[in-house]
Amino acid sequence: LTAALLVVGISAIYFLNRYIKNQIIFSLEKEFPSSEFSYDDITVNALSGNTSISNILLNRNGLRIAAKKVDLRDFSYFTYVRTGNIEIGLLELISPEVVVNRSDTTETSPRSKDKAERSLMVKKFRSIGGSLRVIENDSAPNSLFVSIKRIELEKVFFANKEKVGLLPFEHTYHQVESDSLYYDMNEWQSITV
Repeated sequence: LTAALLVVGISAIYFLNRYIKNQIIFSLEKEFPSSEFSYDDITVNALSGNTSISNILLNRNGLRIAAKKVDLRDFSYFTYVRTGNIEIGLLELISPEVVVNRSDTTETSPRSKDKAERSLMVKKFRSIGGSLRVIENDSAPNSLFVSIKRIELEKVFFANKEKVGLLPFEHTYHQVESDSLYYDMNEWQSITV
C-alpha cells in the first residue's frame, strides 16, 4: 500500500510539472511569435513554485534580451487562482545582454482585455552579470554601453494601467553595481568610466 501511494504521488508530481510546463509553453507561444522569442529548455518544480528557462532570446520592438538562464522562484499559486494576478518571489536573470535600439521601435497593438486586467508583482528581481546597450541604430555614434555586475530591485510591480515614463513598472528599492560605462556622444566626444 505504501509503495502504491508513493508511485501515485510521484506520478502526480510528474504530471503536474509536465502540465505546468505545457501551460508555460502555450502562454509563451501565444504571447510571442517564434520569430521574436526562443529558448532551449524549460524546467518546472511545481511543489516549490520554481521554473527555469535556459538560453532565452527575445527580440521585439527595438528591444533585444538574451540571457543564459532565467529563474522564477516562489510562484504564488494561491494569488494566481484567487485573483488572476501573478506574484513571484524572485526573478533572476543570469548573464543578460540587453540592447535597446531606439530607432527600431514600432507601434504596439492595444492590449487585450485579458492582459489589461492582470498585474505582475515580483518581490525581488536580480540580474547577475551581463550588459546593457542603448543605441539609436547600429551605426549611429550616439550610444551607451554598461557592463553590469549586479542589479537588484525589490517589489517590482507591473500594473494593469499604462505606465508613463522611462520604466514600465514601479519598484521600492534598487541597487546597481557596474564595472564600466561607455557613452559615445559623437565621433569626437565620448565618456568612459
